[in-house]
Amino acid sequence: MAWTSTHGIGAILGSGSKFNIAVKPGFALITPSDASQLSGEIHFQIPRPPKGYNSVYAIKLEFSSQSASVDSFAVYIGNKNKQSESNLQWTTTEQSRFANVLALGEESGIEVVIGISFDAIGSLLKFQSVDVKYD
Repeated sequence: MAWTSTHGIGAILGSGSKFNIAVKPGFALITPSDASQLSGEIHFQIPRPPKGYNSVYAIKLEFSSQSASVDSFAVYIGNKNKQSESNLQWTTTEQSRFANVLALGEESGIEVVIGISFDAIGSLLKFQSVDVKYD
């Protein structure tokens, strides 16, 4: 088994999401920028695993929050949604193991899309990393 990860500073704002992403040493601080939109998505691009590792085994999100939560995530391999989980309401570091190992294609990139929600304009979410375990 092998792990690859991307730092929280790799957070990419989802289309239509109205959040501020402040890059700090070792993490990204995500806050809502509009009180009328307190939920949305952030995206992370994950590096390919070393040769010989051909499937995704697990995903780990390293984060902490203040009046915010991770509500869903989806893993895309290439441009296909391979795994999704919703109604999570995670408020601290969590790990989710996949029920089925997800096969990687030869040229496939990996993207993790994370749905987040804030309770109020002053809420925040601090992302340290998104990690993927390969088999």
